[in-house]
Amino acid sequence: MSVPPRDRMQAGQRWLALAEEHLRIARHAFSLKTSAPFRLIAFHAQQCAETALKGLLVANDVAFPHTHSILRLLELAGSCRGWTYQNDEAEQLTPFAVVTRYALDDEPVTHEESERAVSAAEAILEAVRAAVSRQSSATGI
Repeated sequence: MSVPPRDRMQAGQRWLALAEEHLRIARHAFSLKTSAPFRLIAFHAQQCAETALKGLLVANDVAFPHTHSILRLLELAGSCRGWTYQNDEAEQLTPFAVVTRYALDDEPVTHEESERAVSAAEAILEAVRAAVSRQSSATGI
Protein backbone atom coordinates (compact mmCIF):
# COMPACT_ATOMS: atom_id res chain seq x y z
CA MET A 1 0.00 0.00 0.00
CA SER A 2 1.39 3.37 -1.03
CA VAL A 3 1.69 6.23 1.45
CA PRO A 4 -0.23 9.34 0.36
CA PRO A 5 2.02 12.21 -0.79
CA ARG A 6 0.84 14.53 1.99
CA ASP A 7 1.80 11.95 4.66
CA ARG A 8 5.20 11.40 3.02
CA MET A 9 5.85 15.14 2.96
CA GLN A 10 4.89 15.49 6.62
CA ALA A 11 7.18 12.60 7.56
CA GLY A 12 9.98 14.16 5.52
CA GLN A 13 9.44 17.48 7.31
CA ARG A 14 9.85 15.72 10.68
CA TRP A 15 13.20 14.34 9.50
CA LEU A 16 14.22 17.85 8.37
CA ALA A 17 13.30 19.30 11.77
CA LEU A 18 15.61 16.76 13.41
CA ALA A 19 18.37 17.61 10.92
CA GLU A 20 17.99 21.30 11.82
CA GLU A 21 18.36 20.43 15.52
CA HIS A 22 21.65 18.65 14.82
CA LEU A 23 22.90 21.68 12.90
CA ARG A 24 21.81 24.05 15.68
CA ILE A 25 23.76 22.01 18.24
CA ALA A 26 26.84 21.95 16.00
CA ARG A 27 26.75 25.71 15.47
CA HIS A 28 26.15 26.43 19.16
CA ALA A 29 29.11 24.30 20.25
CA PHE A 30 31.48 26.73 18.53
CA SER A 31 30.39 29.39 21.04
CA LEU A 32 31.33 27.45 24.17
CA LYS A 33 33.56 29.45 26.51
CA THR A 34 35.91 26.51 27.07
CA SER A 35 37.38 24.54 24.20
CA ALA A 36 34.73 23.54 21.70
CA PRO A 37 34.22 19.78 21.24
CA PHE A 38 35.23 19.69 17.57
CA ARG A 39 34.69 15.94 17.23
CA LEU A 40 31.10 16.32 18.43
CA ILE A 41 30.53 19.34 16.21
CA ALA A 42 31.61 17.19 13.26
CA PHE A 43 29.39 14.34 14.45
CA HIS A 44 26.31 16.58 14.63
CA ALA A 45 27.16 18.04 11.21
CA GLN A 46 27.25 14.51 9.79
CA GLN A 47 23.98 13.65 11.51
CA CYS A 48 22.39 16.81 10.08
CA ALA A 49 23.34 15.82 6.53
CA GLU A 50 22.36 12.17 6.97
CA THR A 51 19.02 12.99 8.56
CA ALA A 52 18.19 15.67 5.97
CA LEU A 53 18.93 13.29 3.11
CA LYS A 54 16.83 10.57 4.70
CA GLY A 55 14.02 13.11 5.07
CA LEU A 56 14.22 13.83 1.35
CA LEU A 57 14.09 10.12 0.60
CA VAL A 58 11.10 9.62 2.91
CA ALA A 59 9.27 12.53 1.28
CA ASN A 60 9.90 10.92 -2.11
CA ASP A 61 9.00 7.38 -1.02
CA VAL A 62 12.52 6.14 -1.79
CA ALA A 63 13.63 3.20 0.33
CA PHE A 64 17.10 3.47 1.85
CA PRO A 65 19.35 1.03 3.67
CA HIS A 66 20.58 1.40 7.22
CA THR A 67 23.65 3.46 6.40
CA HIS A 68 25.67 6.47 7.51
CA SER A 69 27.21 6.86 4.05
CA ILE A 70 26.51 10.34 2.78
CA LEU A 71 27.68 9.26 -0.69
CA ARG A 72 25.15 6.39 -0.78
CA LEU A 73 22.33 8.68 0.38
CA LEU A 74 23.31 11.28 -2.23
CA GLU A 75 23.18 8.58 -4.91
CA LEU A 76 19.67 7.64 -3.83
CA ALA A 77 18.65 11.31 -3.65
CA GLY A 78 19.48 11.61 -7.35
CA SER A 79 16.15 9.93 -8.09
CA CYS A 80 14.17 12.51 -6.11
CA ARG A 81 12.09 15.22 -7.73
CA GLY A 82 13.72 18.64 -7.62
CA TRP A 83 17.13 17.36 -6.48
CA THR A 84 20.00 19.34 -8.02
CA TYR A 85 22.80 19.16 -5.42
CA GLN A 86 26.40 18.73 -6.58
CA ASN A 87 29.24 18.95 -4.05
CA ASP A 88 32.32 16.80 -3.68
CA GLU A 89 32.90 17.86 -0.07
CA ALA A 90 29.86 16.05 1.30
CA GLU A 91 31.57 12.66 1.46
CA GLN A 92 34.00 14.04 4.05
CA LEU A 93 31.15 13.82 6.56
CA THR A 94 30.71 10.04 6.55
CA PRO A 95 33.65 9.14 8.82
CA PHE A 96 32.33 11.48 11.52
CA ALA A 97 29.31 9.20 11.97
CA VAL A 98 31.41 6.55 13.67
CA VAL A 99 34.89 7.70 14.66
CA THR A 100 33.54 10.59 16.69
CA ARG A 101 31.20 8.39 18.76
CA TYR A 102 33.85 6.23 20.37
CA ALA A 103 37.10 6.76 22.25
CA LEU A 104 39.22 5.30 19.49
CA ASP A 105 42.87 5.97 18.78
CA ASP A 106 42.00 8.19 15.85
CA GLU A 107 43.25 11.64 15.03
CA PRO A 108 41.38 14.42 16.82
CA VAL A 109 39.03 16.56 14.76
CA THR A 110 40.44 20.05 14.23
CA HIS A 111 38.62 23.34 14.36
CA GLU A 112 39.04 23.70 10.60
CA GLU A 113 37.70 20.19 9.93
CA SER A 114 34.66 20.83 12.10
CA GLU A 115 33.99 24.12 10.30
CA ARG A 116 34.17 22.37 6.92
CA ALA A 117 31.84 19.66 8.22
CA VAL A 118 29.28 22.24 9.32
CA SER A 119 29.54 24.04 5.97
CA ALA A 120 29.00 20.77 4.09
CA ALA A 121 26.00 19.93 6.28
CA GLU A 122 24.51 23.39 5.75
CA ALA A 123 24.83 22.99 1.98
CA ILE A 124 23.11 19.61 2.04
CA LEU A 125 20.34 20.81 4.33
CA GLU A 126 19.71 23.84 2.11
CA ALA A 127 19.61 21.66 -1.01
CA VAL A 128 17.16 19.28 0.67
CA ARG A 129 14.94 22.16 1.81
CA ALA A 130 14.90 23.55 -1.74
CA ALA A 131 14.08 20.16 -3.27
CA VAL A 132 11.27 19.52 -0.77
CA SER A 133 9.92 23.02 -1.36
CA ARG A 134 9.93 22.51 -5.13
CA GLN A 135 8.24 19.15 -4.68
CA SER A 136 5.59 20.65 -2.38
CA SER A 137 4.89 23.41 -4.88
CA ALA A 138 4.70 20.98 -7.80
CA THR A 139 2.26 18.68 -6.00
CA GLY A 140 0.22 21.45 -4.36
CA ILE A 141 0.94 20.20 -0.84
